[in-house]
Amino acid sequence: MSKENTKIVVACIIVRMKSTRLPKKALADLCGFSMTEQLIRRLKTSKTITNIVVCTSSLVSDAILLEKAKEWGVDGYAGHPEDVLSRLIDVAKIYKADMVLRITGDNPFTDAENIDRMVVHHIDTSSEYTRTNRLPLGVTAEVMKTSMLAKLHNCMPDPNQSEYMSFFAFNPQLFHCEVLEPLASQDRPYYSLTIDYPNDLELARKIYTKLSIDSSIPSLDEVVSYLDQDRSYKSVEKNTLIKLPGDEVMKFSELIEMLDEKALEASNVNAINQ
Repeated sequence: MSKENTKIVVACIIVRMKSTRLPKKALADLCGFSMTEQLIRRLKTSKTITNIVVCTSSLVSDAILLEKAKEWGVDGYAGHPEDVLSRLIDVAKIYKADMVLRITGDNPFTDAENIDRMVVHHIDTSSEYTRTNRLPLGVTAEVMKTSMLAKLHNCMPDPNQSEYMSFFAFNPQLFHCEVLEPLASQDRPYYSLTIDYPNDLELARKIYTKLSIDSSIPSLDEVVSYLDQDRSYKSVEKNTLIKLPGDEVMKFSELIEMLDEKALEASNVNAINQ
């Protein structure tokens, strides 16, 4: 992006110390760096991100993340303990952001190259919400125009249920949504690189140990290729149940199909509005 076209793009890392399945995972060691710092190192390679913010809560237990943010060379913000969207709104105002990236601290493999693709497309299409479908879980982000955030907050039945934010933001009937398809080499929707359980962290350590030479940052293509060849790796089962708003559930395969259908819907809506 040229300087005259530069927008203020704030990457908000949603992270807290609270984790029952993997206690204090935000600071867990991942090959010489904490998990959150590994994520930050990857984001710093982006060509479009202007600010990186460790976006945590105001609870005393999360204060350490603000201290660590200074060590990691990024900013920190402490907001509502449960209402994550309100944190995004606050940060967008503080930085006068044109758009924010919603990135969760569970995802130390978040890919800067895909983020840059989305941000450029987001700007070129004047999108409000931009995503990439069919990438492995835990490597992408959501791009949201600042002006949509308050409207999104109002349309969520319970803003404290931040884990369901995507279901309301990815709404082609309410917002201008753009969806990118992944590169063929990265089209692995049943692969998961998010960190929820101890075995997920062990996999991440295994990958970094094998692919990170002299503290280098392995590319997503390298990571996917490694998993393709790892016979011990098990992808997400198609019948795995995923929780939805309203205490409903659906199979993971059905979720992938639903996201693809929404992408087609967005494309059709955008064609009509052109």
